[in-house]
Amino acid sequence: MDSFFGLPAHPLLVHGVTVLLPLAALGAIVAAVSPTWRERIGWVASRLARAGAGVVVSAISPYEEARQRARALVEEHAPFVLVHVATSIEECERRDPKGLYARAHAGEIEGFTGVDDPYEMPASPELTLETEGATADASAAVVLARLEELGVVSGGVVA
Repeated sequence: MDSFFGLPAHPLLVHGVTVLLPLAALGAIVAAVSPTWRERIGWVASRLARAGAGVVVSAISPYEEARQRARALVEEHAPFVLVHVATSIEECERRDPKGLYARAHAGEIEGFTGVDDPYEMPASPELTLETEGATADASAAVVLARLEELGVVSGGVVA
């Protein structure tokens, strides 16, 4: 990849829990499910974009209103591409390496997306990615191809 948003090809990854926990004295579960923290991810991404960084955000974003606010913040400085990873709740539970879904079903975690908190489907994502039955490499190739179509990345990106 030669460029990302027309910038050097090394985008920053903003992962919801990993990035935000050092910024707060809260536990992982509280930070992961709080709407305030979800909104702060968009704000952090917009500040990085404003500074000229290419940014990739990996976060659970269950509310359309919050996604639209994040889009508005980021688009002041860079393109915003929403990739909806369309995966059934059953597949999310199967893939859960931390056992959080089991804990939520047991009542140990409240307000958990898909268990006792709703997930609003994105109204107009730039890409809907069906991942069930697909490898991570195949899914990455689909995302990169779409980003090239949109002119966000260039240079013969390889997954």
